[in-house]
Amino acid sequence: MIVESIIACRYAKPDGDENEAAANKEKDEEDESSKLEYLVKYKEKSYLHVQWVTRDVIENESGGKSKLQRFHNKFDAESFAHILDEEYFPPDYCEVDRILDSSVYNNRRCFLVK
Repeated sequence: MIVESIIACRYAKPDGDENEAAANKEKDEEDESSKLEYLVKYKEKSYLHVQWVTRDVIENESGGKSKLQRFHNKFDAESFAHILDEEYFPPDYCEVDRILDSSVYNNRRCFLVK
């Protein structure tokens, strides 16, 4: 899948037990940007399919480094701290307005919606 846009970023949530958390505290010298996760929207996918991904996922695709640079030029990670409890995009983006067409594909009913 190709990243269309980067919507937001956050610091990665630590997963694992307390032993891993203690080990991670020792690695605080590590670059802070490597701990960031980015909320991305993929091309030809709806906002229902947005996903939190690491920097490596974005950098490994064509033009990924420039997308990250443009995002960081426009916003910084600190500016998203106050948005954590809010929505990153309007919830209307996930609602079906109307069904334009339907068909059967691989024995499944598919709908073209707006």
